[in-house]
Amino acid sequence: MLTIRQNLLETTKGGQPDRFVQQYEFLEFIREVPLSTRSFGPGQVMTTDKWGISWTWPEGQVGPMPVHDAEHTVIKDVTRWQDDVHAPAVERLQEAWAPAVALAEAVNRDEKYAAVVVAPGLFEMCHHLMGMEGAMISFYDEPDRMHELIEYLTAYELNVAGQLLEHLHPDALFHHDDWGG
Repeated sequence: MLTIRQNLLETTKGGQPDRFVQQYEFLEFIREVPLSTRSFGPGQVMTTDKWGISWTWPEGQVGPMPVHDAEHTVIKDVTRWQDDVHAPAVERLQEAWAPAVALAEAVNRDEKYAAVVVAPGLFEMCHHLMGMEGAMISFYDEPDRMHELIEYLTAYELNVAGQLLEHLHPDALFHHDDWGG
């Protein structure tokens, strides 16, 4: 009988799997990385993450939602996004990484892939920072400013990916965005 990892490989290359791998069962997610920009949970009415995005997560809801009223929207004018958007620091201290390193080392890589979730994605970050309507209008009215913003967010994500690779040596980075993982 093939391992979960072997079955996935057989399936993706058109080989001879002995069963289909179910959804994400081939991934062992390492969630304890010291890079989270959010630290809140259900029942919190309002909190702000390290990007300055305000969130609400009412009790009984499946997830949080960014708040985009006049007071809490981070980017109010995309032509001046550099004044409002400041990437959080990326944790580089070895001791901060120790719990995640231990989990990554414990993954049986013959059976599964060690993976880290990188979320939100670039599109989600754009609409988290300025609201969906603001992001969509800005893509149309100010494409050059949106490209600049996306380049800035991409540079941050590449910095994060570098730290993940350096410390955890994952087999996969699961990059997630609600509009395409």
